[in-house]
Amino acid sequence: MFINPMWDHESQRVGKQRCTPVGYMLHGISDLIGFIAIICLLGVIIYLAYACIRGEFTSGTLWYLLVPFTIAILGNVLHSYSWYLADKRQFKYDYEKSTSTWVDGSGVQQSYEYGMDADETDQTDSR
Repeated sequence: MFINPMWDHESQRVGKQRCTPVGYMLHGISDLIGFIAIICLLGVIIYLAYACIRGEFTSGTLWYLLVPFTIAILGNVLHSYSWYLADKRQFKYDYEKSTSTWVDGSGVQQSYEYGMDADETDQTDSR
């Protein structure tokens, strides 16, 4: 819930980045939101333990646990939407060949296999 699945291969990551840059950015933001949710969960647990030690703990303070879980759900929704954007472009990843394919905006099928581009670098910032 808090951490999204890792990429299966660099071809999948770069393929999604080339297929839908906005979806790739949302994917990264959802990872960051999941990390923030984990930190919040840790903070809430520490606060609840502290309140218990001071004798200020009430059953109402358990509602604070909703905050990190709500943040995590928001991250999951964003992650799902990023894959929805990729699915709109018919993004597919072949696990056996480690190749990503998708249809670009003009209707031409594109493909990407890590390390196979002769004219382009695999890095986003080549300068």
